Amino acid sequence: MASDSESKEPQAARIPPRHLPDIVDLVINRVPFQVPKLKFIKSAYADFDEALEFRVEIEGEIYMERAVTPVLLVGDVEVACLESLGASLYRFLAFPPEEKRMKEDAPIMLAWPGLQPEIQRSQYRFRSP
Repeated sequence: MASDSESKEPQAARIPPRHLPDIVDLVINRVPFQVPKLKFIKSAYADFDEALEFRVEIEGEIYMERAVTPVLLVGDVEVACLESLGASLYRFLAFPPEEKRMKEDAPIMLAWPGLQPEIQRSQYRFRSP
């Protein structure tokens, strides 16, 4: 019979690594959006029929199985709607409330949600399509 002193302590939640892969290519388009069919809840995006698509190619991979996945930071606007299109190709979707807050020429980079990068270096800038 095991006692409390023999039990292993629970593992602390892992903090995401600070380093994120660099963006290799970025294309911004306005795309039609169809709300996924959900049985028991209404999607937060139900009122939108188009979105701003950020198609991002990166060096490396984003591990989608994690509890926390990166966001695309457009200036100070976090774009969190993320879909994998392949090993190093991802699609982030921004909806009108987010798009309204985006400023022309804002830097675009990957970041952890809620954490502003210490250094905002990016060769990619926001240009509304």
